Amino acid sequence: MIAEEEQEMLRLRDRHTKWGPKRLKDYYGLKASEGAIYRVLRQRGKIKRRKKKWQRRQDLRELKANMKAFEKLQTDTKYLTDIPEYYPKMVERRLPKFQYGVRVMAIGASFFAYADELSLTYTTLFAKRVIDHLKCYGIEVKGMEEQTDNGSEYIGSVRAKGPSAYQKVLANAGVIHTQIPPRHCTWQSDIERFNGLIEEEFYMCEPFEDREDFLAKAYAYQLFFNYGRKNRWRDDRTPAEILREKMPEVDEQVLNLPPIRLETLLATGPTPGYHVPDSV
Repeated sequence: MIAEEEQEMLRLRDRHTKWGPKRLKDYYGLKASEGAIYRVLRQRGKIKRRKKKWQRRQDLRELKANMKAFEKLQTDTKYLTDIPEYYPKMVERRLPKFQYGVRVMAIGASFFAYADELSLTYTTLFAKRVIDHLKCYGIEVKGMEEQTDNGSEYIGSVRAKGPSAYQKVLANAGVIHTQIPPRHCTWQSDIERFNGLIEEEFYMCEPFEDREDFLAKAYAYQLFFNYGRKNRWRDDRTPAEILREKMPEVDEQVLNLPPIRLETLLATGPTPGYHVPDSV
């Protein structure tokens, strides 16, 4: 095989790092056989074994262990309208249709709120509420990273010429907004895992009498999740216990942010007051 052909294979592999010999051959019409392409890529160190699931989890655990407590957040909006056990109660008792949530990657704590619509307005209000809450407890948010998907509720219209209101709120606080690549939902695994847990442990099994009862029970679940629920992938520790190890000087009440209906903030302003109990 002439050197020019080999260099072309290596160049194409560098451009498409996930493509195998068959795809490179099919799309670029390479003359060499798939076996020959594979041999060249392997000899030049371009073929690496994929890590097994447990190895990827271990890598992620080590990454989180080395993170500062509030170094990175993952944010997502969850549709509640597609949960069969919850939907009848939602319609009958006019319960929320969407959950706005954020998870602190290093410690596993989560905050969430609700609305009846999916909109940029509510993601902006929710982001402001969380940032203000962290600041109240002396958490340095400047330089903190907040990761989202590419939904219009975060980035606004694709035709917009500037940052969205949500992005401006983060930028004004010094928070760095990052977006996952399209169709890479696994990059949001922490918040997606929380979404699955709260669906299974709360929405699918709790009875709700009305909106007030719903919010009270949502608040109880949030306290349980942040202070009482042990995570076996984090050495059977609760988020509060991990926070205590990483930031022993911080008041643990920082993990106590009651869920609310975000519609109420439209009337009271973007920085509402809220009561934080003296103890959990």
